[in-house]
Amino acid sequence: MNRLIYFKTIILAFLLSLFSCDKETAVTLPTIGEVTYEVGYGEISFNWNFPQEQDVEYVRVDFSDEGEDKLYSFSRYAEDAVIMNLQSREYTFSIRTADKTGHISAPICISATPLEPAYKVAASSLKIEPVIGGVAVSWENPTGKDIQINVDYLDGDGVRQLYTSISSELTGKRYVLGVHTEEQVFSYYTSDPGNFLQFSEIKTASIKPYQEVRFQDRSEWVIVDFTSQSSQNEPPTKIFDDDLNTFWQTDWRAADPFPHHVTFDMLSSRIVTKLGFYNRDHNNSQNAPTDFIVEGSLDGVDWTIYGSYNDFPTTRNTEIIYSLDAPSSIRYLRLTFSNPRNNVTFFSLAELYVYGAFL
Repeated sequence: MNRLIYFKTIILAFLLSLFSCDKETAVTLPTIGEVTYEVGYGEISFNWNFPQEQDVEYVRVDFSDEGEDKLYSFSRYAEDAVIMNLQSREYTFSIRTADKTGHISAPICISATPLEPAYKVAASSLKIEPVIGGVAVSWENPTGKDIQINVDYLDGDGVRQLYTSISSELTGKRYVLGVHTEEQVFSYYTSDPGNFLQFSEIKTASIKPYQEVRFQDRSEWVIVDFTSQSSQNEPPTKIFDDDLNTFWQTDWRAADPFPHHVTFDMLSSRIVTKLGFYNRDHNNSQNAPTDFIVEGSLDGVDWTIYGSYNDFPTTRNTEIIYSLDAPSSIRYLRLTFSNPRNNVTFFSLAELYVYGAFL
């Protein structure tokens, strides 16, 4: 009986020597050479010199991931040996050579900790905000690796949808439009594009998307400054009076030189998306603007250009609409008209409308 126990003990010790990883084990094998590794975002890349012996068929890498035993095999023809879908915690990898019959060498054991997976890195900066007709999600991804953006929401018909987008942009933004107009809870998170089971913490936000309108009541808007007006009661306030028979006109007698501008205060910040113009209804189409620049500001001091246009038509009695380069929160608007039409020394404008959404 004692002899049987003795032999069982010897066999068990032999098996443990093959399949266990002691951190003090040497990191080289004569048959495989030195093993090096490089940690990446959610991955580890190994490098070794594959043995020249013909009976060695592949390299086997074993490790445990949250209690689950995993095995990767890399043939002698593999150009790289990358293990992906890892988390940012220490793993112990057992690396052995193997032949066709399943015989394996003694292990090389390497302990290493990968960097945080790219989708988790980006998740820390993931934000969502309302825009006209939907929401915008933005993030920072300094890894440059592919991540997947996910947004769960109700569409315009009240049907639940999942928006997804794969990106490797360092700074990204996506728009989810066509959502339900009422306030709802949006769920948003990042995930690994190659493994749907790996995803970040799911964030939620209750948001009511903005709805685009034309700001009809302009009676309280204030003209802050302008370059010129005719002496015949044609000030820039006329572009806000809802009367196509009145107009702002620069002084044609004094021939005030271009460029001309007008700056006005809408009294509160709002999302601005478009501008709508009406030309003066006049037989002389040469008094219509030609090109203009749109600038916006929140304080009337620091200005940003939101559009530059050079194709203003001479159309009469029809609204001429231009979209801003990017919908933005604006309180002050400044329009600069740079050049005369056919060297005419003045220009006229009947109405100006602003489109966007109230904050």
